[in-house]
Amino acid sequence: MGGILIGKEELIHWSMLNMSPQEDRIGRPCKVGKETIFALLKALETFVNQDYDATLRMYDARAQVITDAVKKFGVTALPREFNPQALGNVTPRYSWQIDPAKLKISGPEVMQKLADTRPVGIGSMGAGSSGMRGRDPGAPAGEHRGRARSSDPNSFGFAVWQLKEGEDKIIADRLGEIFSEAPKA
Repeated sequence: MGGILIGKEELIHWSMLNMSPQEDRIGRPCKVGKETIFALLKALETFVNQDYDATLRMYDARAQVITDAVKKFGVTALPREFNPQALGNVTPRYSWQIDPAKLKISGPEVMQKLADTRPVGIGSMGAGSSGMRGRDPGAPAGEHRGRARSSDPNSFGFAVWQLKEGEDKIIADRLGEIFSEAPKA
């Protein structure tokens, strides 16, 4: 395990005094090997040199795959939420709006159905502890119900940065199944 301690020099000094034995460097007392240090350095270099505009375009393209799959059901994309100046968790969030005049299914119900998908739940905000967030594969589907992030019961969404290549298509296909099975208004 490794990490980077970044901050004011005085605070770093005080954190070093809390180590045992007290030394003038952090690596050895924390038993960090050279392999971990090089891996951490490479991760930091990758992060710093990342083309953020290209990454955002990739996320937009993944969200568009989902949008294209659900629009025939009367589900429309909402504007992307993204604040690059936020203090933490600077990631775009994508949401979709269900037309209640066309479908009788709520956003939280959609998210729960995604989370309950087997063999791998598609976890997201509002799906409780189902989905990718620590679900026990042997637990019954729908065991954990959470609160939706949005106050609008007809919307659902998630951060597509967590998706690997091709998972946008898996989610789009599953949403197509969910909306095909949903009662019509």
